Amino acid sequence: HSTSRRQRQMCIETGYNLKSLAVNGDDIKAFGIAEGKEIKSSLDFLLNGVIEGKCQNRKDVLLEYLKENTK
Repeated sequence: HSTSRRQRQMCIETGYNLKSLAVNGDDIKAFGIAEGKEIKSSLDFLLNGVIEGKCQNRKDVLLEYLKENTK
């Protein structure tokens, strides 16, 4: 898909990737999201937020950003 292609390009340009995020799958589980697919999409959402400058790559900031943007 084009979204993942765009995300890959942004990762290359910014140096950010899922491994460089200040949160990981365990943090997302502790946040209350249990499904594997939802965890991955939450991590992708946070990565995009960092890449696009919408939030800082800090655990507290990322979890607050996720909280503000989830139902």
